[in-house]
Amino acid sequence: MTACFALLVTLAAAGSGNGVTLRPCPAASEQPSGALCGQVSVPEDRGVKGGRQIALSVVVLPSRSAAGKSDPVFGLAGGPGIGATRLAVSYPRLYDMLQNDHDIVLVDQRGTGDSNPLVCGVDLSKNPGRVLDEWPDDKALTECRDRLTKTADLRQYTTSAAVDDLEAVRQALGYEKIDLLGISYGTRVALEYVRRYTARVRTMALNGVFSPAYRVGLNGPRESQQALQNLFGLCARDAACSGAFPRLADDFATVTTALEKAPAAATLTLAEGQPPMKVAISRRVFARELGQMLLMRDDLTAVPLVIHAAAVGDYVPFAGLAIMRQLARNPPADGAALSVLCSDGGSPMNAADLTAATRGTFQRDDRAQFLKRACAIWPRAAGAALSATPVRAVTPALLISGALDPIVPQTYAAEVAKGLPNSLQVTVANVAHVPANPCVHGMLAAFLKSGTTNGLETGCAAGIPPLKFVTSLPKVQ
Repeated sequence: MTACFALLVTLAAAGSGNGVTLRPCPAASEQPSGALCGQVSVPEDRGVKGGRQIALSVVVLPSRSAAGKSDPVFGLAGGPGIGATRLAVSYPRLYDMLQNDHDIVLVDQRGTGDSNPLVCGVDLSKNPGRVLDEWPDDKALTECRDRLTKTADLRQYTTSAAVDDLEAVRQALGYEKIDLLGISYGTRVALEYVRRYTARVRTMALNGVFSPAYRVGLNGPRESQQALQNLFGLCARDAACSGAFPRLADDFATVTTALEKAPAAATLTLAEGQPPMKVAISRRVFARELGQMLLMRDDLTAVPLVIHAAAVGDYVPFAGLAIMRQLARNPPADGAALSVLCSDGGSPMNAADLTAATRGTFQRDDRAQFLKRACAIWPRAAGAALSATPVRAVTPALLISGALDPIVPQTYAAEVAKGLPNSLQVTVANVAHVPANPCVHGMLAAFLKSGTTNGLETGCAAGIPPLKFVTSLPKVQ
């Protein structure tokens, strides 16, 4: 009997009472060698007996260590709307490192990945220009709602239900305790799991930390505005950047003023042999996509050039970067995202609070107004909102933030840390949202292996090199 087959039998037997069987993943899944794939069936609505079931897509990366079989790491993806089973593909170095000491368990949250995905939008790989579309209008939202409700109760695709799903997977696979590794929105899922199932959690590592009190649309614009101002300052202090773009803040004001008057147009070719593509860019789309560019260190280095080019009427760098960035992402299930956001947020935002939180920001209240429209159309269960109160637990926790994070700067991790006395907060220099580099990977691996932050080496977090700005476009041969 091969080692892989023996492990398959062991895991299948451990969860046999819950109907889970894991088999080697197909080559098309692009999972690491030896990965096992399967499904765990859960009720769509736990309040209805005999109701519809959801088959949750599960991937297990078996540990290379015998001890790792009893110390699994559950990876929780961002979004909301991103499937977790692609995390080992997105972060191959980190997950390969973790597999030395842990089973890795990846579960596509209900409504994402291959767990009854709820998708409204078009396939951007076939329609890349649609990245620059406006927010969906009421007609598109209504049509998607009506289509998806034929196969799903959209009220049940919430963070709360997803947390109970994770507990069902833990039970099905027969693990006594688990480690949680959450990124971005996945940190919110991890915190809620700890709130409900504290005794089942050995450790928790959170990267890009959302506090329970965070409100999408209300929080975010002010943080992104501060991140943009910080970027202007970094450029001004960098000789090459300031030399190429000496009036970057003025350039940005010029772009905003121009887009207030009329949308911009750009014609670009994404790849050799493809026909030119014409796109229109509104003020709202520019603000939305610029906010996305502030999330990643690699994109940050090009933002000054993008703004400067737009100020003189050239939106090709902006459009090209926005499109290529989106095509490189795991495509989100936007219907699932709406179910989460509309249910988790609770009551509508107070107009005065929203005005105060977004006044003077480049993103304004664009996202909040979209969510107000969308959530008036999207079904949501009464009383489904998550608690905004802090999570309190003695669970060992590592909280990682990027010093340049435009949506959840380190103040949010500090807020979460108040309820976690056995936590350590680390801010990584010169990176933005969800730091991912050898320094961070090493910290995560060491913490999850030891189970404690005591003696954890974090000095490398201060030594990440400054941004090296792109100051000119490559010449076309």
